[in-house]
Amino acid sequence: MQPMETQTHLSLAMVGMDIEGGLDAFAHDTYLGHDHKSAAPKTPQRRRPGLDIVFGALNDAGLCERPEAVAVLLTVDAGQVPAGPEIRTRFMAEYFARCGHSVGPICTITEETSAFKTLETARQLLTDGQVEAVVIGEGRGLDPDGGAAAVSAAVVLKFHTAALRDRDRIYAVIEAFALVPQLAGDEPEQAAVVACRQALMSAGLLPEAIDYLAVVLPEISGKMGAGFAQVFGGADSPLHYALGGGQDGGLRAGISSLIQTALAIYYRFLPASPAWPEQEQLANWQDGGFYTISESRPWLSRIDRPRRAGLQAGEATTAAHLILAEATGVYPRVSPLLSRMPLQLLLLAGQDPGEIEARLQAVQSELETVEHVAAMARRYFAAFAEQPSSPYVLALVGRNRDELLREIQRARKGIPEARTGNRDWKTPLGSYFTPAPLGAQAGIAFVYPGAFNSYLGLGRDLLPLFPDCHRLLERLTDDPGLLLREAQLYPRSLERLCRRQLEAFEAQLAEDPVAMIESGVGFAVLHTAILRGYFGIEPQAAFGYSLGETSMFYALGAWQQWDSYAALRTSPLFRTGLSGPMQVLESFWGKDPDALCWGTYVLMAAPERVREQLKTEERVFLTHVNTPEEVVIAGEEAACRRVIAAVGCECFRAPASHVLHCPAMESAYAELLSLSDQPVRPVPGVAFYCGASGYAPVVLTPEAVAPAVAGGICRPVDFRRLIEQTYADGARIFVELGPASTCSRWITETLGERAHLAVSINKRGTDDHTGLVQLLARLVSHRVALDLAPLFGVASSAQPLQATPAAPVQVPLPAPFLRPRLEHALLLSEAHGSHLQARQEGLQQIGALVQLQIELARRLAAPGRSPLR
Repeated sequence: MQPMETQTHLSLAMVGMDIEGGLDAFAHDTYLGHDHKSAAPKTPQRRRPGLDIVFGALNDAGLCERPEAVAVLLTVDAGQVPAGPEIRTRFMAEYFARCGHSVGPICTITEETSAFKTLETARQLLTDGQVEAVVIGEGRGLDPDGGAAAVSAAVVLKFHTAALRDRDRIYAVIEAFALVPQLAGDEPEQAAVVACRQALMSAGLLPEAIDYLAVVLPEISGKMGAGFAQVFGGADSPLHYALGGGQDGGLRAGISSLIQTALAIYYRFLPASPAWPEQEQLANWQDGGFYTISESRPWLSRIDRPRRAGLQAGEATTAAHLILAEATGVYPRVSPLLSRMPLQLLLLAGQDPGEIEARLQAVQSELETVEHVAAMARRYFAAFAEQPSSPYVLALVGRNRDELLREIQRARKGIPEARTGNRDWKTPLGSYFTPAPLGAQAGIAFVYPGAFNSYLGLGRDLLPLFPDCHRLLERLTDDPGLLLREAQLYPRSLERLCRRQLEAFEAQLAEDPVAMIESGVGFAVLHTAILRGYFGIEPQAAFGYSLGETSMFYALGAWQQWDSYAALRTSPLFRTGLSGPMQVLESFWGKDPDALCWGTYVLMAAPERVREQLKTEERVFLTHVNTPEEVVIAGEEAACRRVIAAVGCECFRAPASHVLHCPAMESAYAELLSLSDQPVRPVPGVAFYCGASGYAPVVLTPEAVAPAVAGGICRPVDFRRLIEQTYADGARIFVELGPASTCSRWITETLGERAHLAVSINKRGTDDHTGLVQLLARLVSHRVALDLAPLFGVASSAQPLQATPAAPVQVPLPAPFLRPRLEHALLLSEAHGSHLQARQEGLQQIGALVQLQIELARRLAAPGRSPLR
């Protein structure tokens, strides 16, 4: 069987798209793994008439003002509407009327078995220079008004080079395609596999260059899986290729599947295909290195490897395979997924709490009759934005009308009680009101939890919701997927994993200390970037718990190259030195570590009581003081148990046990110091507190930061003291950024009834969007300066994330918060800078002198030259 049509490298850029039901809704349904029902409505009344989709795609591409420079190629389903002269005439008449130009464009309507056949015509028109762009579209039935075929999906194509020249938004680039007929007597999988091989050959790619294979066919046989396994088998990774699409699934063959794949590339997520392949087909796909995706996940790739997808589609007697790739350097800042997430935030502001209470009945009445809750939330946000000076804010949180109505009922009862008791009102869903806002002048401290808190599914939605964060990750490391440990946090499997299998993967993750450290740092970076870059929340102070100090310096941009710290991956320091066999114990105690049993326990007791009992035990250490009534001890198991019995308190075994924060790990200090010896970038306006710097802000120089971080890992952690110090210096709002939610509880228990707010962005068991909305609800009620526009799909005033590091915005500090400490730190920094400059000048002079001496020696050694000369 010979291919009917195969093209060499096409490089067609997809610069505009539209689809029935709306492009943003289609992207949202794709992400959730839902079938986009409105793309093929059952009733004609729901279909957008005539050429609305064509002009929607042109508008998306910015070409609505120049339609005469565009060719339109429309394919109709001959089974629903014949492409006869009358239909063509109606189509042309409507198009010319919509254009409003006397000179019409090139346009045609044809009956084809595959919409992808128009790709060759599109490329030829662009090659001939007759038009600047080509629209390819699908018609699936008559216009309900009796006009031409109603278009259900359309894509605007340009040559890739032209799109780059015109600075167009590029969803994806079609690098190659192949169309292969299914001849009589041939099995359907034969044509599909041949088309796949031909497309790879046309693009000049090996199968390993593909990350994601979407198979969208009316019928998928087990033999097809075996055929693709022959093409894609042999990848370096046993589970290398994400497998999507399916038979009669969310993706539909034709332009719709092209749009869906392009959206996944553009917004950098692998779309869910939860019910495919069928159980009986698994054996046929397992040898190809494929894994399926039960829930959408971020699409992470090395910076030297563009994201690529293979789209296998076909209708009737033709198989088509397209190779799609991302456009290099394209970073969409805003995702349509964010404003379409189900959880809504309804804001009410007032000059006093009584004003807000009085409005609740009107809000309830409106909510009972409103058709779209999200539209109502956007209206309330617009009204809220016009009241920036209102001192009180009620934030109502709910997924739908019923939940919000219940929250209103709770608020009508709870807010008066909160006012009487002068305490905050909050609900499990996240609704929040405070009668005593801390105000915009309260100092904000970002808090970074320890390293061993990551878990399966952590941060699955963050990058799809905030795609500009890919830019930061790619600045930080060459391999963002490895930093975030994507393959471990989102396990790969061809079949749906059961709970026992997931527990096994969780245990493997917990036993990999380097993976826990890297993923913890990576998500602290993401959480910080989202709050600062999208919502404009700026801290004045920062501190970390244990290895959270490392996260702090990376997340706030003081350190900017993770790959210099990634020597941990090859070092035995955490794998066998401080964890696992714990070989540092041999050098410290002079005893085989296999003969020792190391234990780590959390004790619900005051540190003073525990220290008193440790005086008689040489092999037990107080490693952490979490709160005034909670500590951690570690050491020889039997000795730990004696201490616990002597203290007589409640206790439990710590979830992670490593040799940290005690004298037994002193031999590791030199390597930790080497890892921490990195260039340090100034971060004006933020004070970085470290335990090893005397619980005071550290000067941002390599000579100061490296020993502070390394020393902080070796010395005991007194988190209570860090909390008290930052509070004494003016911090009142503590925002925990990183996996899980441990530090927030310790802060609240330490500060007790003193005025403060401790919140976290991530809680296990709560999805990323919900955790974020609940955090923002509390901050806005406390009148923290922030920008909520991204939540509502409104243009944000926050500064976009920078690909190239720029000087941070100087954040005014509320006097007297940290001012004496910062002034002292700045003076030290300036003095250090002057010293470095003088040192550099001296080194340059020495270098010049050395060069002079080398030249003199060379001349003296020249043949025939007297040494005396």
